[in-house]
Amino acid sequence: MCGRAAVINTRADSYLQQINRTLGAPVQPTSTFSYQGASYNAGPGSSLHVVTKNSNQQYQVSTMTWGFQLGPLKTTWGKRVQNARLESIYEKPFFSKPLKQGKRCVAFFSGFYEWNETTGDAFFVHHPSHQIAKKENGKRKYNPRCLLAIGGVYNDQHEFAIVTQPSPSYFRDLHHRLPLVLPTPDKMVAYLSGKSLLTTYAARFYESPLVRTYQVSNHVNSTKHQDRQCFHTLDHYQSKKTLHKFFGKAESRSTRSPFLSLSNPKRSKRFKTDHLIKNENHDDVILKKEEHHPLVKKEDHHVIKKAY
Repeated sequence: MCGRAAVINTRADSYLQQINRTLGAPVQPTSTFSYQGASYNAGPGSSLHVVTKNSNQQYQVSTMTWGFQLGPLKTTWGKRVQNARLESIYEKPFFSKPLKQGKRCVAFFSGFYEWNETTGDAFFVHHPSHQIAKKENGKRKYNPRCLLAIGGVYNDQHEFAIVTQPSPSYFRDLHHRLPLVLPTPDKMVAYLSGKSLLTTYAARFYESPLVRTYQVSNHVNSTKHQDRQCFHTLDHYQSKKTLHKFFGKAESRSTRSPFLSLSNPKRSKRFKTDHLIKNENHDDVILKKEEHHPLVKKEDHHVIKKAY
């Protein structure tokens, strides 16, 4: 099963270059291609990008909605189907009809998320050659050769679904289903040509693992979270969260308004008592016109309300 995906590219040109490198052939964007930036936690109904092959035998990338909509979504029987089982895909009319018309597509993801069926822990599934991050000159650089090519099918409504298969032995401990991963450019080209059955691309025909995984935090459980922390390793997420808790209060104190300490000038290190005088009502604090405090603009000589 595949219900969440990630595309971590922030720019369209970078994403297209990665597709060209992964597919081994030039790809042209269509009029429907609209890249809105990275999608760190995309679910069914999201707009993602797939590669198809037109009548001129040219590869083109389009933006489509993930999941076939079966009936109105607001009704009890209406739903969106984002996955198609390899074993029964030719038996379902809403999948078999597009397949007979040659409407195959390949979705290129940085990876997808899967939850352990026993423990419920979240994992990020990625290409075997994918490197989480490497540092160059003190900055994190992501591996440009980490896109995962997954076979799918699309319809006339610009909707696509991902083909899934029974999990091989190395993935079965995590989940019993695995998307139809296309590991090499020749497999991607052959899949898009539509000349062979989908079963010929099953994972059981490959000796080496097609994907690798690492555990992530439960931050990814909600689709409201759309940030890089979704695919960060669990250790990285926990260490970052610990540092945030440790320095959070100190940071809030350092960014606090300097006027909060005006109620007790003797304890304040930011102000000197000779810069302040009090009026008769003791309600306001006034700065002398002939003296300027470095934290206060020269034109701000009006009365500043005292914070108690």
